[in-house]
Amino acid sequence: MNQGSVKAIFGFVFGIAICVFWQFVVFDNIGQAFSEKLSSYSTTINSVGNNVLLNTMVEQVNKSCPITLDAETRMDGAEVISNDKIQFNYTLTQKEQHEVDAASLQARVQPILLENMKSNASFEVLRTQKITVVFNYKDKNGVSIFKIVITPQQYTN
Repeated sequence: MNQGSVKAIFGFVFGIAICVFWQFVVFDNIGQAFSEKLSSYSTTINSVGNNVLLNTMVEQVNKSCPITLDAETRMDGAEVISNDKIQFNYTLTQKEQHEVDAASLQARVQPILLENMKSNASFEVLRTQKITVVFNYKDKNGVSIFKIVITPQQYTN
């Protein structure tokens, strides 16, 4: 591998690390507003399930999106996948799918996301409700690169 390739890979991985950092900085701000709103829904969540919780969270996240996280990464928003699953969507704005070593990148990013799911206070409500979280990454043309799925079994161990 030549030095240019190594620099490109390092830059890309560094960009993902910045993305993860900014996600949680942004999510902390969103999380605070969400927590305030959530307290008014607490009895509804207990009687109706996670639909109100997840829909409220997605609404709060999407109000702030799209967010450019760094020169190569944009958070596009979130969506409810099911009653117990939420997905956060990202675009790598400078890359096409064939330019990314998806397996290597996923292997580097997943432990960072898992550790944040375990320890970040903003995700406490998701941990309490045992929500599966999906981090979906696409290239600049909207082509899927990879998804990282973090289940309650993973973040409670």
